[in-house]
Amino acid sequence: MSNQLHITPFLREAGALDPWIAFFKTLLDRPLPAELDSFVEDMESIQARDKSLHWKIKGMAAKITYRLFSKYGNLKYVSADDEAFSADFFNKYAESLLESHLTLMFRRKTNFVGSKSLNFVIKFVTAATKIDKTMDKLKPFIENILYETVIPIMMVTHKDVTLFTEDAIEYIRKQQDFTETLYMPKNTIIDLLIYICNYSSENVGGKKKKGAKPDYLFPFLNYVSENLAQYATQVASGATPDWRVKEALLYAVGSLKDQVECQPELSSQMEPMLTNHVLAELKSTQPFLRSRACWLYGEFGEFEFTNEDHVKQAVDGVYQSLFA
Repeated sequence: MSNQLHITPFLREAGALDPWIAFFKTLLDRPLPAELDSFVEDMESIQARDKSLHWKIKGMAAKITYRLFSKYGNLKYVSADDEAFSADFFNKYAESLLESHLTLMFRRKTNFVGSKSLNFVIKFVTAATKIDKTMDKLKPFIENILYETVIPIMMVTHKDVTLFTEDAIEYIRKQQDFTETLYMPKNTIIDLLIYICNYSSENVGGKKKKGAKPDYLFPFLNYVSENLAQYATQVASGATPDWRVKEALLYAVGSLKDQVECQPELSSQMEPMLTNHVLAELKSTQPFLRSRACWLYGEFGEFEFTNEDHVKQAVDGVYQSLFA
């Protein structure tokens, strides 16, 4: 960890870093016992697993490799003295480490992944989206990330529900505390979502081309729209779909507000989306959905609304929520 700011002279020598990277990769790829690896949502079980030596070590490996990659993997951010070392680091280790981090992130869909490990794995993949060569390696997996990985990680957890039930004020405080949110995978994954939805293959070498359209923003929002419509259909038919899915979908839309604002054809679709899928949730009996609805209207509060009655209902709903 002490090599984050400046790499030690010894590790600059040819081959000196090879065994360390191989060691870290072994730790990242190493399978764990079923009692530490099986999927679980129970808060006490998660806390116990996060404290286990196995997940602590894997978390350290994820953190160290992320910090080395973010410091020396991108030539745009290194000093002239570090250029040669950085180029060698990227060419020798970037793809191999990305493979390990990506595999661990995808494993979260069906298995337990330690909170610290998952957090730095997401950070590593996010850093990889900022470099053309590693982004090219990620492209075959973007759909998996956007449609199978992001939303599940953004969903309200059993821990969230438990804390909110026991102490709602403490839960809200933690959502606004930078020291708490900095290491939450739920918050870290938003950065990854934003970077991917900002990406345009028309931009070269980090230089933005005027009028370039983002490659993944429109398809992702179309996916969100389809899932919100499906949720509404299920509710209308008397079914009880998982409210956490809708809450996460709305969270994703609000997190992409700046990207939506830059696309007139998307901006014009926000009012119908709010009317059809969010307005009613201001009166929801589910506090997380009601809270998310209030937050979403706050995010899009500066947008121009054409339906005055919609605005009145939204303002009234937000106001009434203050007394709920």
